Amino acid sequence: MGGWFGVLFNRLGSVVFATLALLIVPGGVTPAWSSFGDCGQPVSTGAGPVATDALIVLNAAVGAVQCDLCVCDVDNNGVINATDALGDLKVAVGQPVVLACPVCASNSCFSSQAPSCGGDCDPGETCAEDPEFPGECECFNACEIGPAPTCGGSCEATQPGTTCTSIQSQPAGQLPIELCACIPPGLTFCDQATGPACDGVCSPGTACESDGGSGCICAQLPVQPACGQASAPDCFGSCSDNTICEFNGVDACTCVAFTGQPESCFDAAEPVCGGVCAFGEVCSTDIESCGCLDLCEISGAPACGGPCDFQGDVCTHTTITLGADSLELCECRPGESIACAQSGAPTCGGDCPPGDTCGEDPGALGTCVCTPASLACFESQAPSCGGTCAVGETCVQTFGGFTECGCQPDGQVGCFESQAPSCGGNCPVGTTCSVDPEFSFRCECLDPCQLGPAPTCGGNCDGVDPGSACRSILVEPTGASPVDICECLPPALTFCSIATGPACDGFCGSGALCESDGGSGCICTALPVQPTCAQAQSPDCFGSCSQGTICEFDGVGACVCAAFTGQPETCYDAQGPSCGGVCGSGQLCAGDSFGDCECVSPCELGAAPACGGSCAFAGDVCTLTTFTVDGNSIDLCECREQQP
Repeated sequence: MGGWFGVLFNRLGSVVFATLALLIVPGGVTPAWSSFGDCGQPVSTGAGPVATDALIVLNAAVGAVQCDLCVCDVDNNGVINATDALGDLKVAVGQPVVLACPVCASNSCFSSQAPSCGGDCDPGETCAEDPEFPGECECFNACEIGPAPTCGGSCEATQPGTTCTSIQSQPAGQLPIELCACIPPGLTFCDQATGPACDGVCSPGTACESDGGSGCICAQLPVQPACGQASAPDCFGSCSDNTICEFNGVDACTCVAFTGQPESCFDAAEPVCGGVCAFGEVCSTDIESCGCLDLCEISGAPACGGPCDFQGDVCTHTTITLGADSLELCECRPGESIACAQSGAPTCGGDCPPGDTCGEDPGALGTCVCTPASLACFESQAPSCGGTCAVGETCVQTFGGFTECGCQPDGQVGCFESQAPSCGGNCPVGTTCSVDPEFSFRCECLDPCQLGPAPTCGGNCDGVDPGSACRSILVEPTGASPVDICECLPPALTFCSIATGPACDGFCGSGALCESDGGSGCICTALPVQPTCAQAQSPDCFGSCSQGTICEFDGVGACVCAAFTGQPETCYDAQGPSCGGVCGSGQLCAGDSFGDCECVSPCELGAAPACGGSCAFAGDVCTLTTFTVDGNSIDLCECREQQP
């Protein structure tokens, strides 16, 4: 976090930023987790270890990261190994295990004990008790340790050109606190700035923009997409905790374990802020620069309902006052957890069950109540389509008259919304909106191969699937006429039934793997799919849930189905054929015909010709379909929309 307000925020969120300081290292350098937490807590600061701590200890055991013995050697035997990680995890899930690390030879300021606070700091800073969070030690410059509101300390040692100024911080439901901060001269808040320049200050996740006249407003900025939706090879996408979005070296972006890669968000240029972060954070504008922020910090004040990365932190509405100007912020603050109903309306910052948000009760103003969070657009049910989309997009019904919702740019018609046979909607670059050759009553974005007439199929595949060949497929759904279509397929496609053992590299349907029959032949055998969420192994929680929910760790020791609100479907980042990952929409994570992992409906994993499994979207029917390529056929089950 850069600039003067970054320093101010460091005062307001010391737990988060002390940890980030340990993670931001030059490319290729292994980070060293120093004694930031207590024994067994290399990253957390709560009453005891959490699963994330155990993961870091395990990484230290295999040499992926460095960690002090006084933090990660939890059995005090002089080495850090997998046994330490297991012991840490047992404590995290509530088992009666006693941790005993050796005594640290020296402490940083952040790990020293208040009020003595004797740890090390950078030149020009002093280790002292935090005036906003009594009991915590932090490094302050001469200005910041001066008494407010006089604030006469110097800023020159750490922030030349700024002035030591008194500010007031007032978290919701608490008394205001006077603090000293280094402020640049001529600071302008956005509502005091003039258009069209609008160079005023806004809260994280927003930018100061013209209101169309001479005034300025803080406008919400879009945040980066999920990693699987990010553009390769830049891969500026978000991932879950302890992973980071990286190029897979071929053509896509995947979430991989965070082992010291630079969090490139801090090098990005605001207000675009394209960059990668770890620990479940997103790259967004942080006052006047780009930074990795909790979803809490970019949520809109005073609602402040986003999650925080560290156990025990609460997303809190805080008002920062400087002179006659104020700024409403959301921040993650350590504190006592309170129930939603006990928090004060209209701020309503209390705890709710997973997937719910705390807000003012419209039927009883002045009180707070937990309500289900809005689903992502594609999780909502047509024709209502009330789910959430990115800024500048609207949730609408797609496929003309069918039962699916999707996000489309404001004021534009998507291809799926246009009516066949005219098909005039928008499509991604390299594809064309045309009548679907398999479903003649709807429009779809087709690549050049799919547009080519079957069975000649001479279209180009290089733009969408390099290395594939445009080949003819005969599709014969049960009870319907056969259709000849063109698709990009591997040039040497071999069906499992004609493959030879023991290699058996042939082609099977989703959820099946081509294996030797014990002789020279090959057969398709069903792969095990992920268990139900309650049966899944925490904290990974690769389990299946019902439609509209997703399997998540409950933070204690079990996996629970929580409302799906746009979390990444990690199935697509899993490795075939095991395919452990999470999906939304009541789907399961399984291997597809080419060995990749994808989210499929139970229907698509069903054994043909029975095909009786359920489909994720209302109105779809599980149908036996025969696909024929070069004279070889395979029977599959697929969810097919019925012609109206």
